[in-house]
Amino acid sequence: MAARDATSARDDERLQEVLDRNRAGLEQAGHSQAATSWLKPSLESDKGTDQVYSLLQRHVERDAFVKQLELAKVVQNTGGASAGEHGCEVLREAWWEPPAGEGGPSHAGDPAVADAGFTEVTHEAAAGAEGEALDSYVVVDREDVLEAMGAFIAAYLAALPEAENLQPAQLQSALKQAFKELRKSRVRRLWDMGRMIYRLTAFSYGAFSVYENPWLVRAVLAALWTASRVILRTALTGLIL
Repeated sequence: MAARDATSARDDERLQEVLDRNRAGLEQAGHSQAATSWLKPSLESDKGTDQVYSLLQRHVERDAFVKQLELAKVVQNTGGASAGEHGCEVLREAWWEPPAGEGGPSHAGDPAVADAGFTEVTHEAAAGAEGEALDSYVVVDREDVLEAMGAFIAAYLAALPEAENLQPAQLQSALKQAFKELRKSRVRRLWDMGRMIYRLTAFSYGAFSVYENPWLVRAVLAALWTASRVILRTALTGLIL
């Protein structure tokens, strides 16, 4: 992977700090049936990844999510202590490689190639993904997984300097737009995007530059990548993720 600048490196240090504070919630979500029955297969396809974005978009549009953002900002401003283990996984390049057994080799490579490789998802395909039958208990568990992901995204955004002067309602509005943009024409498997999330060139000049708030899109994807890996690492005991 290409060398990264100090800003990108610091963002990942913040991501690690947020993970240390919120690890328990993600690991708890990893014990739910939906982690293996819904999240894992969803992130292995373009259509399934679009469904994850769609459901998260609905989640952040709720009034309750503004409260989540407010709480995350309070915790960040008061320097909430990390609970449990202090890790360093986010700071390792290997963290941003496709997890073993999760969708095969990455084609992200050069940002220009990665951008050209994005798959356009039709409304029909997205509707099909959302219409897939799930057992009722998995649907309930899915809400727990989405809640854990949403809380983690909120916590990470609260730690970023770009969000410091944004009110929670403003940040929620920007998040709605970010998810709409992600779903409009640039959806691909999350596990194909690690290199793009990690590399400075992808953030500054590549695929993310097409979005209204590149920093926000990168932050959402980095938080989603990290949350998903921790949840699935917990769920798939014995598998190296």
